[in-house]
Amino acid sequence: MAAIATSVLDVRASSDAREMVTADRAKELLSGAFDDESSHSYSCVSLCGKSYSREASVVVAEALKSASVSPSATDFDFADIIAGRPEDEALEVLTTIIGALDAEKVIRLDLSDNALGEKGVRALMDMIGAMVNLKSLKFHNNGLSELSVSLIADCLKKPCSIEQLEFDNNMSGSGGAVAVAGLLPSCPNLTVFRMSSSRVRPDGGEALCKGLASMQPGSLRTLDLSDSMFGGETGVALADALRNHNQLAHVSLSDSGIEEDGLEAVLEALSEESTAPEMASLNLSCLELGVDHCDALVSIVRSKKTSLVDLTLDDNEFDSEGACALAAALTESGCAVKGTLRIRSNMMGNSGALALARIAPCGSTLDVDGNQISEKGVERLRAILASRGATLGPLDENEPDMDEDEDEEGDDAAPAPDDDGEVDALTAALQKTL
Repeated sequence: MAAIATSVLDVRASSDAREMVTADRAKELLSGAFDDESSHSYSCVSLCGKSYSREASVVVAEALKSASVSPSATDFDFADIIAGRPEDEALEVLTTIIGALDAEKVIRLDLSDNALGEKGVRALMDMIGAMVNLKSLKFHNNGLSELSVSLIADCLKKPCSIEQLEFDNNMSGSGGAVAVAGLLPSCPNLTVFRMSSSRVRPDGGEALCKGLASMQPGSLRTLDLSDSMFGGETGVALADALRNHNQLAHVSLSDSGIEEDGLEAVLEALSEESTAPEMASLNLSCLELGVDHCDALVSIVRSKKTSLVDLTLDDNEFDSEGACALAAALTESGCAVKGTLRIRSNMMGNSGALALARIAPCGSTLDVDGNQISEKGVERLRAILASRGATLGPLDENEPDMDEDEDEEGDDAAPAPDDDGEVDALTAALQKTL
């Protein structure tokens, strides 16, 4: 008997083109599921990126029940499988395919990019509720309303074994956030949580953050609350939530709308050594950070200096003055971002970019795309970073003709990369900002 090979059954293996799949085409795409059961044992099935007809869904269901899939498959990627189908047919396709699964064996399920809406969620509730061992559930770009998210939260068993729960780019608003907030304390094993681009306003944001703060600490590793409208008071609740989860490694608060009061509370919480001491990546983009926040940012880097690899500060207000101040403050503190420092689209010219380049540690990457660095400045950036064993990120959106400080003192007069005057240059840059 041939050895059993555990593998992925992916309909894109032969063609990743988007297409409307007929029954005959479904048989072609899933031919592996009908082969001799002794040669296959699929652990993951991906139907992603194809649109299945009513007839094709029957073929898919047969494949999912086949001997090569049913005993071993636990992971199912069903993202974007009903595009362009009429509503009635789309719902029938979803229920036929998901209804073919052995619910108790499903561990990971991705339903992203399917226009579910309330009808779709109601049609799938009992099926999802029966997945008692479900650990990962994703809803990205599903058009979920407040009621839809509430229904999903209700169908998950409590206590819930879920480890990864993601809602992104939906319309659930504050009501959806409140519903999820009520579920969170019943998820003791939650490792990854995302509720981003979901139109969450202050009332929902505060409830969500309080739900996070009331969870049992110790499990959460990834938190993404980006693109929200939280407001200042929510920022205070968010700070408490961050303090509660001391195992956080990846945090994105980009464009979370926490305003100045909330931002101050969050930065203070993140700068504490007891808050997420193992943090590896932090995204604070689009929060109106600037020169006045340099000390707080340095405190965060210093408190995480053995773990922080990536810091993202895109679309803030640093400009060259702020970048020079940040570089000088990092130098004075003796700490650095050892992986990637992203500071895109901050109206930064040569002097700010060069100041950051001069403190880049060996093996790191400086990403300053979307700024206003002259062609000569780019050449000097590359030279300085190369001399330090560091790398310059892409510059596809740089605007070299817009640089306003190319000829300022401290730029052309700055030492060459192999000079011994880098510290003096940074000191001069700091004095320039004061």
